[in-house]
Amino acid sequence: MKKLHKKVVYLFAFFLQLNLAVFGQNPNGATSQLQIQRVDLKDSILIQEIKKFIQSEIVKEKGFKVVGYITISKIRNSANDIIKRYHINKNYVNFDELKNDSQFPFYSYVDSKIILLKGEIESFVDKKFSNRSKKHFQRIIEPFLYKVKLMQAPSIDGKSKKKTPHREGERIQLHGGIDVSIFINGRVEVMPSKFY
Repeated sequence: MKKLHKKVVYLFAFFLQLNLAVFGQNPNGATSQLQIQRVDLKDSILIQEIKKFIQSEIVKEKGFKVVGYITISKIRNSANDIIKRYHINKNYVNFDELKNDSQFPFYSYVDSKIILLKGEIESFVDKKFSNRSKKHFQRIIEPFLYKVKLMQAPSIDGKSKKKTPHREGERIQLHGGIDVSIFINGRVEVMPSKFY
């Protein structure tokens, strides 16, 4: 009974802290702005699977050693014997558009590769990051993206040419990746993703 009481107290403290930190309101009633933060991954099994995934992707595509990043999403679990499920994939998309707050994640590093953590908080809050935080994150992720080149494109009338920024090689990774399931008995199952 004492352990249950302790868990309830911790759970209450967690939600209180979440409420104060994330759902804080300024005097005008607007939602406060979050800061994009680096977080430490604690799950050693997940870190091990990320390392394996990075190495396998480098073997498939040598350029991934220099360009690209990893995204991790937590998958909702419907099985009773699975503790956690994650979707791991690679991507190359830039973060140049500051107005789209939903694209900005929390991040970590594994083997010098940036890892973007998506999900979880989005289900609880309509997140709004400060512009300063987003610009800081852009500087952090820039070394992992294709370099910006200026491309000359003709205008609509065809008479003048305008230089527009372009990231050659940039692409969105819609499919692929792996799903990692961690079971109660400690077993780990890694499968090619069927849903992404």
